[in-house]
Amino acid sequence: MLVPGRPAQTGEHDMVTTMLVLAVLGMGWNLAVVGGSTLLVQTTPPGLRPRVEGLGELAMGAAAAVSGPIAGLLFAPGGLPAVCALGLGAAACGLAYTRPSRSTLTLPAQPRSRS
Repeated sequence: MLVPGRPAQTGEHDMVTTMLVLAVLGMGWNLAVVGGSTLLVQTTPPGLRPRVEGLGELAMGAAAAVSGPIAGLLFAPGGLPAVCALGLGAAACGLAYTRPSRSTLTLPAQPRSRS
């Protein structure tokens, strides 16, 4: 995602590049949501899934509600490069925070098929 986002960070504006950046961003967003939902379903007991998924949706909506105005305030003086830099920093912090450690991440065992 960084390669097509590079022109946006440098301030180059081109309709095709902007469309490419938005398409890649949308695909990345959808893959992250589907992957997160899958991980959530696999690691949550069936009785808690609706509540936990609802909390996940609430957190995602709250993050969008908070980050939208912040991005607008940042866009006014710094333009798209400033918003891209902030997004990259936030993504790096999120990735560092959620990096799994071997001692805390446990996934349910998948049953082996007998052949």
